[in-house]
Amino acid sequence: MTRLLWRTPSTRLSREAEKRGGRTAMIAAELIHNIWSTRKADSLVGMKLMLAEVIGGSDDGRRLIVVDTIGAGIGDRVIVCTGSSARKMLHIDDVPVDAVVVGIIDADCMFE
Repeated sequence: MTRLLWRTPSTRLSREAEKRGGRTAMIAAELIHNIWSTRKADSLVGMKLMLAEVIGGSDDGRRLIVVDTIGAGIGDRVIVCTGSSARKMLHIDDVPVDAVVVGIIDADCMFE
């Protein structure tokens, strides 16, 4: 039996996790904009969505939408947790979230 998998560009993080044996990743990113959505899934109501840009590594400059649970703001460099670990941070298993801000990176921390 052949299994068909539907893939879209937004599932890139999931594919990368599959390559690592299903493990999720923590990513350094900079928050560059707020995301406003008047219509969204009920499970996302009340969550602060932001646009983040990856810092460093092979995905440098790639953008992703993250849920901010710690009150970070535009311009902050943050640690983003992805995959099922992101949902665990929200304490909700059935929410359609794949990336959550879990920390703010100190200003004196340098990336090369």
